[in-house]
Amino acid sequence: MTAMRCTSVLVLSFSLLAVVPAHTQVTPHLRTLPKVLTGVANSPTGANIFFGRSRCLFQCWFDGSNLRAGIVTSLGLKENRTAGTLQHKLEIVMSSSTAGFTMSQTFAQNLGATPTTFFTMKTISLPAVNTVGPNQSGTWFAGDRPFIFSGPNLIIQWDIQTSTSFGTLGTRTMDGLYQTSTVPLNGTIGTSCGAASLTSSYDTSSSSLVYTANNLQPSTPTILLLGFDSAFFAGAIRLPFDLGPLGFTGCTLDVDPIFTFVMAPVTTTASRVSLPIPVPAGSTYPIHAQAMFTDASKPSGFGTSNATWSMIGNVGLVNYMYNWSRDGATAQYGPYAVNSTVTHFLKP
Repeated sequence: MTAMRCTSVLVLSFSLLAVVPAHTQVTPHLRTLPKVLTGVANSPTGANIFFGRSRCLFQCWFDGSNLRAGIVTSLGLKENRTAGTLQHKLEIVMSSSTAGFTMSQTFAQNLGATPTTFFTMKTISLPAVNTVGPNQSGTWFAGDRPFIFSGPNLIIQWDIQTSTSFGTLGTRTMDGLYQTSTVPLNGTIGTSCGAASLTSSYDTSSSSLVYTANNLQPSTPTILLLGFDSAFFAGAIRLPFDLGPLGFTGCTLDVDPIFTFVMAPVTTTASRVSLPIPVPAGSTYPIHAQAMFTDASKPSGFGTSNATWSMIGNVGLVNYMYNWSRDGATAQYGPYAVNSTVTHFLKP
């Protein structure tokens, strides 16, 4: 394999991004926690039903790498099944926290001295959830006061007090993540603007992340774009970004490319590259990739594939803990020894 910082095509194309205006036909992904799941249809593991409880206290921790400093005005949860309307009495508290991944079992200690009551305790009606997918929340919670995230890490605490007793209420479930295994997770987002498709997998025998591009034109060059973000290009431009004005008709940029790799042909219509990336101890590497392939139908002569995401490792990124059938200052369950969370959306 050959690694490059960029190809001549990428130099030309990406240098133009700064002068090409945004295009309304491509809608940027919602800002997502955990960030690695930006634009993902459904998390690969886990779900949580705390909206389906009549009473509970649920506290989520996010490593600061998941978001940048700034203001949060609205908060949503990614729900993953259709459900009917529901009434809840709840409060949302947020905090820029010094707590680490292991957290404290004491809720107040994780919140620290200056938490923000983002959404004051009140009864609200949750609308029905009719469809599920990427960038969709059944309900948005507009903050009664904005929350300013300053780091190093983030706590979001949901306090549901719909009833004085603990029990089941409704069937609404949230998209979630619970990484019981150290085997890296992989998935796809977006679509290709041609026939080519990209997949990622992890070869445990060689500790390598393997990318395969299929349905290529016979014996044509393919470049892998690799980075660590599917939310922003160069830290400023929201993704996905419309590449049509650059001659990539119908194509989008779905990752922030830091490195490029030449993919070696394995058949006349498929190429592959294997990158040695051992599973880290005590952290998780979020990795995003997209392929650029020869396509004579595009003015630029190139097209882009769907994107892939990978989580190498299963600790250090997100965590949660909760009281499920009791009240109290300390958690009944959690915090956990592996990445565990419910998928959140943030605005602005």
